[in-house]
Amino acid sequence: MKLLRKAKHLILFLVVMVLVLLPTTPAMAATTATVFVNATPYFMSFTVTPYAWSVNSTGTGVIVNGYTYYSNPLGEMTVPSDPVTTGECIWSLNNTSSVSTNITINWSDFVNGDAMVNGNTGENGAATFGARSYFQGMNYSTQNQVVQSAASGFAYGPLGATTNVTWGLTLKCPTNAWGSGASMNSTVTVTMTGF
Repeated sequence: MKLLRKAKHLILFLVVMVLVLLPTTPAMAATTATVFVNATPYFMSFTVTPYAWSVNSTGTGVIVNGYTYYSNPLGEMTVPSDPVTTGECIWSLNNTSSVSTNITINWSDFVNGDAMVNGNTGENGAATFGARSYFQGMNYSTQNQVVQSAASGFAYGPLGATTNVTWGLTLKCPTNAWGSGASMNSTVTVTMTGF
């Protein structure tokens, strides 16, 4: 038993000596750190589909002087609702922008045939057409916007980044009788501007 006790003391002494003699690594303070950086570009991009509107194509296929037409898939003689629903809008604006934007719409004068001229007031006249725009969610009766041939005010905004919206147009035909039955055509320009 004495021998066993001496052996235990000897083993314990050897273990302590080994631990004392082993080199130890001191705790070091951190000298570097990693920071992750994310940078989102100021980017504006969108598409509009479909690419064309044949006015009154769901009706007789021709337009009548003094009449008002809406690019409303539910009926081109049907005034959009308060508020406008997606189903009352022919166009989709598919937005891939990284920033909030405003939308402006300009509608140029027609060419060919009895070319209609944009009166730039939203109302028709003897020789001019009136143009207005509308977007889903707005009240058509109070929030539709005048569309001029150039320098129109904002039609919609702010449109959030990557947010899509549907929209439509109103065409008020001139009140005078047509001087020709030839087809007329025009272009509508949609512009996106950032904040």
